[in-house]
Amino acid sequence: MSLIMKYLVFFFGIFFTFQKIQAQTIKGQVVDSTMSGPINFADVRLFKIKNQQTPLFITSTDSLGNFQITSKDSGNFLLKIAAVGYRVFTQNIHLNTGVNNLQPILLGPDNQLSGVVVTSTAKLVQNKMDKIVYNVEKDLTSQGGMATDVLKKVPMVSVDPDGNVDLLGQSNIKFLINGKNSSMFGSNVADALQTIPASQIKSIEVISSPGAKYDGEGTGGIINIILKDDKMQGVNGNVSLGAGTRLQNGAFNLNMRKGKFGANVYFSSNNQRRVTTKIHNVRNSWDSTAKTNTALSQAGNGTFKKFGYQTGMGWNWDLSANDVLTGGFGYKHQVRTNTSNYDQENVVTDWNSNDLVSQTGSYYRSYNNHIRNTVDWNVDYKHNFKRDGQTLEFIYNASNASDQLDYYNNRYADVNASAFTGTLSNNIGHDNLSEFSLDYVQPLGGTFKLLTGGKAAFRNLRSATDVYGTDADISDNQLNTALSNHLTYHQKVYAGYASLNFSLGSWLNVESGMRIEQTNIDATYSNASNYSIPNYHTWLPSVTIEHPFDNDKQSIKISVSRRIQRPDYKFLNPSIDATDPYNLSSGNPYLKPEKATMTQFTYSNNFSNKTMLSATLFWRHNQNDIQPYINYYDTYQIGDSMYNNVALSTYQNIGYEDQYGMNMFGSAAPFKGMTIRGNITLLEKHIVNQFPPQNVINNLEYRINFNADYQITKTMMVEGFGSFRSARYEVQGRFPSFTNYTFAIRKQIWKDKGSLAFNMTNPFANDISQRVVQKGTNFNLNQLRQIPFRSFGITFTYKFGGLRLGDKKKEDEDNTPATMDISGSNS
Repeated sequence: MSLIMKYLVFFFGIFFTFQKIQAQTIKGQVVDSTMSGPINFADVRLFKIKNQQTPLFITSTDSLGNFQITSKDSGNFLLKIAAVGYRVFTQNIHLNTGVNNLQPILLGPDNQLSGVVVTSTAKLVQNKMDKIVYNVEKDLTSQGGMATDVLKKVPMVSVDPDGNVDLLGQSNIKFLINGKNSSMFGSNVADALQTIPASQIKSIEVISSPGAKYDGEGTGGIINIILKDDKMQGVNGNVSLGAGTRLQNGAFNLNMRKGKFGANVYFSSNNQRRVTTKIHNVRNSWDSTAKTNTALSQAGNGTFKKFGYQTGMGWNWDLSANDVLTGGFGYKHQVRTNTSNYDQENVVTDWNSNDLVSQTGSYYRSYNNHIRNTVDWNVDYKHNFKRDGQTLEFIYNASNASDQLDYYNNRYADVNASAFTGTLSNNIGHDNLSEFSLDYVQPLGGTFKLLTGGKAAFRNLRSATDVYGTDADISDNQLNTALSNHLTYHQKVYAGYASLNFSLGSWLNVESGMRIEQTNIDATYSNASNYSIPNYHTWLPSVTIEHPFDNDKQSIKISVSRRIQRPDYKFLNPSIDATDPYNLSSGNPYLKPEKATMTQFTYSNNFSNKTMLSATLFWRHNQNDIQPYINYYDTYQIGDSMYNNVALSTYQNIGYEDQYGMNMFGSAAPFKGMTIRGNITLLEKHIVNQFPPQNVINNLEYRINFNADYQITKTMMVEGFGSFRSARYEVQGRFPSFTNYTFAIRKQIWKDKGSLAFNMTNPFANDISQRVVQKGTNFNLNQLRQIPFRSFGITFTYKFGGLRLGDKKKEDEDNTPATMDISGSNS
């Protein structure tokens, strides 16, 4: 691995040395002519005057309407700009060496096109200065699925069988919805992602090395899910219905805009049918003092099912030419039900293999039902000053979630016995989040720009868990005060940042900044009092340097950022969960925050509209690395109860971890109608564990996925996708590899307004086997799960309203472009 990195660094260094730094650059801003507000995601293309069929350069405007084009040649060119709901802009321009600054380009609304269909011009993957954008609308096999299915195909991202996501090998990821936090991710990220239909997602932004303007939370980086929101005049939307052997879902989106006010309404639901997983766990432990061996075997099955729906609306109002007010409201309902049934055997022998205790034939049954309701709302006010690029934005974001978790577990002498003991519990919890942020952008002259702002985030949690003991000989359930627990958790985070962004000519772009965050935590746990969680502040510097060349088709980028992972309240809660009396779990109130420094070196090349390559070398250093940790006890006392042969799972700052790796993503069109894409991550881990046995882990991991689609006819397409994750090693063991593959075929109907898609996942095997091997002081554990993963599904979608960009008839109706000489605007 180290040898690969050395060769790539050498290659990039030589390649960078021989690049030209002289070029012609066009910089401009696209603005709505009726309200002088910026237009984002406008399609910008540069053509030769004599060849207006094949563009020399394609880009899109950013959130402020700005764009930049670089050309090696000077002379006369044609600039063409198109945006949804606006008339196409075309203009002849003359380029001289240096930076050519255009006057603001005004686009007028096209009210005559409110009833035709939208056709996106964005690429599937866009590599931008500070992030990678995956445009979900161009993805076929994911359309009938959920957000998890989309993430499997996003560059740098990997997903395991349980829906857990990692980014460049790190699972501590900050998930956002439209750039904002939500309590829906507070309980279970994997379940939350399964409630977001792919048909509602516009794009996914992967920010592996966030700058100072982003929240510092998440040592793995940020994944921002952008939902659909069309800003064209009139009415448009879509309906999606999916049915399958494992998942059923439906979604409805409606966008409306008249004049300066627009709104969108959405509803979606999903139902994951009951799935039964076979389970077989074997734990061997030994007591050197008593010279005994204990073997615990648990074999049976676990079933689960999930259901959820979400609804809400968003709106935006152009108060004036320079003021925009947006807002939104959403409601989400999630239900997850789990049932487990298995036989237990517990055998104790001496070191001569003589039986001392033999408990065979005992039977265990558990049930839990988790209901989570989440309400989100936000208001965003933005003011654009008269000076180009000067803005002020205020955001208020709030999210409230309520949880209800009920469970019971019973232990029988055997499967037919009536006598039993067990526990039952009900848990009521509330999770409230409020955030206030202020962001200001000040142009400083030339290409220099100052970004600064602050944020205050307040999170308050309350939870009450009452646990009762059950016994066949007692008519009334008895409250178990040792296992019951009540908690309150208050977290306040205050942040401020400053970032300086600038360009040096047309060959170097720089974003550098510093963020400081102060964290105050006040927590009360009913079953623990002799501890305190300290307050702390964190300095989070970041810098990104990019060198674009070859008409911006190629670039080399270096970025360094520092991140933090605050222990969540679940990680800190010291209360014992004794749902399984042989496998207890607890948090650790003494956890320190994990800190990470991420360094990346990226080369990207856009050979054409369908062919590109991106290669990234990275190094991540984690201090106070937080990992799950298991300790074994022959006996463990909770209140007045004594538990025997117990494994206690908790969390520890195990020491530090270094990750060295490489990611490569590429796409190509080998022949007409076909596109192939590939994504590979190689990762070398070096983990130093400070807990017994104080071991050092060195391991090479890799993730690979491959995607191919073929346009059979104008209305029919087929696609295949496959991925593989190698086994991974942590301080206490080995976690299994995972293979996933999907095939899909889609047929456009009703003049492309509707479509039918059929997809199948892992069709050649019903189950996947997941084997975990863990070792610790005086124990080893083998776990085997056989998870049903084969599925078949069909999806119907229908679009109404919209706009088709680049329509030949519309282009012919455009006026002949005027010629503008900008030779006097060089800087």
